[in-house]
Amino acid sequence: MTKQALALLLAFLSGAAMAIQGGLDASLSKRIGVIEASAVVHVVGLISLLTFLAIWLLFGGRPVRALELFSLPWYLLIGGVIGAFLIAAVAFSVSSAGAVAATTAIVTAQVLMAAALDHFGLLGLQPVPFTPFKFIGVALVAGGTWILLGR
Repeated sequence: MTKQALALLLAFLSGAAMAIQGGLDASLSKRIGVIEASAVVHVVGLISLLTFLAIWLLFGGRPVRALELFSLPWYLLIGGVIGAFLIAAVAFSVSSAGAVAATTAIVTAQVLMAAALDHFGLLGLQPVPFTPFKFIGVALVAGGTWILLGR
């Protein structure tokens, strides 16, 4: 399997996992509240990552270079803030609008933002031109969104 094929397989599996996570987070938020659910999800995620990190180091993984965090551009650390917002927003959206509607809106926004990030080479990405064929693809995604949302 090529590196690109593996990357696309992992992206596909991540998409399926995101839909499952959205449903789980929505159910959790109905029981304990949206912000509380986001906090619980992040604490469980932190515990999971720390466990993975310990196992990784135990089996010869490269030690963490935590001090390098202080030399990174500040905006590279915003992902944590965005993640906290995402968990709460997805939980609320899925529980209020339904899994298909919320996920469709999420995927459409992701495709549009990804096209802009690629085209302009933002956030350190290599520029990938937005071609007429990609425009057609984005238009099809947007059209599919419109259909799935029952308009």
